[in-house]
Amino acid sequence: MYSQIKGIRLVTGYACNYRCSFCYQDTYRGQWISRAELHAKLTNLPVPDSQIEYVTVMGGEAMCDPDAIDKLAYIAQRFKGKKLSLTTNGSGGFINDFYGAYKKYTEVMNLGYHLSISIPSAIPSEYSEMVGKDIQFSELMWLITQLNDDVDKIRINTYLHKNWWSTLLLAKQLGTEYTICCELREEKQAAFDDFTHLVNGFGILGNTPEIVRQTACETVYKDRDGFEFWLYKFVPGPGEDNLIVVPSHLLSDPNGLKRGIMW
Repeated sequence: MYSQIKGIRLVTGYACNYRCSFCYQDTYRGQWISRAELHAKLTNLPVPDSQIEYVTVMGGEAMCDPDAIDKLAYIAQRFKGKKLSLTTNGSGGFINDFYGAYKKYTEVMNLGYHLSISIPSAIPSEYSEMVGKDIQFSELMWLITQLNDDVDKIRINTYLHKNWWSTLLLAKQLGTEYTICCELREEKQAAFDDFTHLVNGFGILGNTPEIVRQTACETVYKDRDGFEFWLYKFVPGPGEDNLIVVPSHLLSDPNGLKRGIMW
């Protein structure tokens, strides 16, 4: 059952300060995983450490957890030498306090984490509408630019929707890495449902990419400027290579069950 596991997606809780229209979950509050349970789960994994290549921490918005930095420090020590990443909405757990967010993310990056910041649109008005909050988009851009200049560990993560291309142009402009996810709710999987539409969309921009690498879950593209980016699509079922570590009260969550083997 666990032989295909390559990485861990660690969900610390579902609480979040944004209300993204595309999110697969409906629960924006609730308990965070306790330090005791986190330690117990990561001490008794069903796979050997040698099998684990990467650990991704996520929520909800993991940075809303008052103990986020302490827990991230423990996880970094527990998986020393592995690829570590934090998926976040770029708020740092605040609303429009991007200097405070900068200080918190700097701590996280100094622990060895790569940041994957979810930006659903690079059109400011559309961004605020999609995340359900009135966000100072220029300040968010300042934050990403500062973090990317400090340490080259930033990835912009977006979702397939009608203006996905705006975030790709933003990533190229800022010099960040870039991933597109097909992780929308089924009923909100708007204009683009397959890889063909994606490639055709690049034709509109006059820069149709070539496929560099492809697996069941991931397609890596490179455009004529040499810019590489990833299209990631969840493939539920036995082929999933993630162990989903969640607080015990989320073990019955059907959304988690679709995205890997729950633990």
